[in-house]
Amino acid sequence: MSAVVYSDQDKTTLITHTVVALNSQGSGTTTTFVIIDGWVVTVASIGDFLCILESAEGSVHFLSAHHRLEVNEDEVKHVITSGVRVRRLNTVGGAERLST
Repeated sequence: MSAVVYSDQDKTTLITHTVVALNSQGSGTTTTFVIIDGWVVTVASIGDFLCILESAEGSVHFLSAHHRLEVNEDEVKHVITSGVRVRRLNTVGGAERLST
C-alpha cells in the first residue's frame, strides 16, 4: 500500500493511493487519484476503494462510486452493454466475474 501527497507553490495537491495484492486468489490492483487545485477537486478511481471527503464542518461527501458488480447495478448494465457476459464463479461466496 502506498500514498503520496505532493504540493507545489501553486497550491495544487495530488494525492494517490495504490494497493497491489499479489500471490492471492482473486487479487488485483486498485488506484485512486485526487487532484485538488484551489476549489476544484478531480477524482479518478479504479477498483473497489471509495474516495470520501470530510468537510471542515464534518459533512461527508462520496467522490467516487463502487465499481464492484455485487453492489452497483449501473456498473453491471454498463459492462453488459459493452458486450461482456457477467456470471458468478462456482465458488463459495465467489464474486461475479467478467468473460467475453
